[in-house]
Amino acid sequence: MNRFLPSLLTIFLGLGLGFLLSTLFRRYAKNQDTLPSLRIQLQKLCLLVLNPIAFIGAVWILPIERGPLILLPLVCIFGQASGFFIGYLSMRIKPLPPAQAIGFRTSCSFTNTGNMGGLIVYLLLGEVAFALVPLYKLFEEFWCYGVLFPYARQQAIKAGLIQERGKQRHPLLRIASDPFFLIVVCSIMLGLTFNLLDFERPEVYAEINSWLIPTSSFLLLAAIGTQIRIGRIPLYWKPALAISLLRMCLIPFCVLGFALLLGFGSGDVLTLKTIAIMGIIPMAFISLVPASLYNLDSDLISTAWLFTTGSLIVSVPLLSFLLA
Repeated sequence: MNRFLPSLLTIFLGLGLGFLLSTLFRRYAKNQDTLPSLRIQLQKLCLLVLNPIAFIGAVWILPIERGPLILLPLVCIFGQASGFFIGYLSMRIKPLPPAQAIGFRTSCSFTNTGNMGGLIVYLLLGEVAFALVPLYKLFEEFWCYGVLFPYARQQAIKAGLIQERGKQRHPLLRIASDPFFLIVVCSIMLGLTFNLLDFERPEVYAEINSWLIPTSSFLLLAAIGTQIRIGRIPLYWKPALAISLLRMCLIPFCVLGFALLLGFGSGDVLTLKTIAIMGIIPMAFISLVPASLYNLDSDLISTAWLFTTGSLIVSVPLLSFLLA
């Protein structure tokens, strides 16, 4: 009980605070642009400052000999690719209108590995396991921006949801120059450098991370909570529930099966437990970005996000029991 309650409380209190702030701003704020600006600043603080500091300290003490870590990012990509394939097959069996079907497929793939994944891994397994999170998600941006975004755009053009525009910058070039991606890579490399050079990490770093990791996750969740639209749930609960069930019931087996094939089951229990947690992490809120860019049904995607996040009420206690 003591292991999973902090995870659930942090997640739902953060979301609740964000939803409350959004309600108050809509009713009483004279300048409605204040809340979006605050949300962006919170996200930048967490992703460009707090998370990189935590990543450096965690990777610094990561046992380098812990399993075939070089293959860990492939497990992440396989899990997200499996989700996309599952969503694609589902839309072949029971199609939805294009604006919903495109979002359904991508929503089965987008995964919140960094924010919710990092928090749950840290609270259930500790700091050493948390160090595996940035390595696990190292190539995630390439999948999201190099595959899912172009796919959503291409399909939206094909369905007549948007018009073909002039030549755009290649997605991989956008990733390579993205400050959020570069900061994560630099923090991993710096932590690995200190690790390989056998520099002793200051003892206070453990205390710092014990505050940084939950605080960063809480602030990011509060920022996400400001965008929740509860009133749209009754219209989209069936496809949203389908996305949630597909993700929770099928993707974990795909991820764990692939990890075992790569040799992660040979005695490295902590890494395998981390991978198991990553398999049940809900969809990422970034899935709403292509929805807004390409005229997809954003209400369906936000409802699916709420459903997959709500599934943590079941999956986190179950994992806490199974991984004990």
